[in-house]
Amino acid sequence: MKKKWTTKDFPVGIYQLNHDLSVNFQMNRFYNWSNDDVLLEQMKSLDKTDQTYSSLINDFKELGNKALADNQTLRAAMYFRAAEFYLPESDPAKQKLREKFIELSNKFIKLMISSTF
Repeated sequence: MKKKWTTKDFPVGIYQLNHDLSVNFQMNRFYNWSNDDVLLEQMKSLDKTDQTYSSLINDFKELGNKALADNQTLRAAMYFRAAEFYLPESDPAKQKLREKFIELSNKFIKLMISSTF
């Protein structure tokens, strides 16, 4: 049986997730790719006045590992993608996080495809 898509499957709008406009924009992108309300609420909790890119990267990795432990494949993929996004090209962890994002995204897509047929 094919999935019947509705407007509820697609998020609309921009949410206030972070005081930094650039970070807020990127967080909204990650949410829009997932439409995961838990991810949305968890990202809101990351907004701190003393936030740095390093602390944000660590927060995203921690949330990614927690999502992975909870078997939330797409959520984990989005958090690892967010962490990877903020790392400089020279950081060796960037490629590893990118590969993890791709692996988890592919796993999630296969799960979705197999459950709709």
